[in-house]
Amino acid sequence: MNPDIDNILERAVRVSVCCFALLASGCIHEPHVVQESTHADYTQKALDYYRWLKSSPEIVVKRERKYLEQQPEALDEIVRTTRLAIVSSLSIDTTSQDERYALKLLEQIINTNEPISDPVRHDYQKFSLLWHDVLSHRQQLRQSINKVNKGFEAEREQIQNLQEENAALLKQIEALKSIEQQLNRREQTREIKP
Repeated sequence: MNPDIDNILERAVRVSVCCFALLASGCIHEPHVVQESTHADYTQKALDYYRWLKSSPEIVVKRERKYLEQQPEALDEIVRTTRLAIVSSLSIDTTSQDERYALKLLEQIINTNEPISDPVRHDYQKFSLLWHDVLSHRQQLRQSINKVNKGFEAEREQIQNLQEENAALLKQIEALKSIEQQLNRREQTREIKP
């Protein structure tokens, strides 16, 4: 089998396992509570926040992103940055640029060396590690798919070029056959006229 396809499948399995781990950890700890407010509560766990965003309409997700980009002072920096990374990379129209931005935000949290005693901040820091892995794998998968698609496109172009060359050669063969037939007729005509 193609090694690129094997790599893509392996990465897809890893992402699926990470997503399952996120889902399972949230199901074990606390049941999902639907958030009614416009903005999520500071004390809301990271996985519950993620679920709230996933279940929210796109307009709510966009509003939440704008709110977090304004750097509300009510939110802790780790919580705000993690939430901004999640909301930046969760939207339906998320681009690879949005994902790179989210990865950059998550790396800030991952590289924080200060001790964290607050359970909510600690939860967001752990979630940021998992979300960073998910986004990294997503980008690797996207790059692999693009690479495979470019390979398919190059092969498709090569096949089309070969088909065009084949058609041109067939026309030349037909032209040569026609010339040969004309020459044969002339020779037959000469042989008949002694």
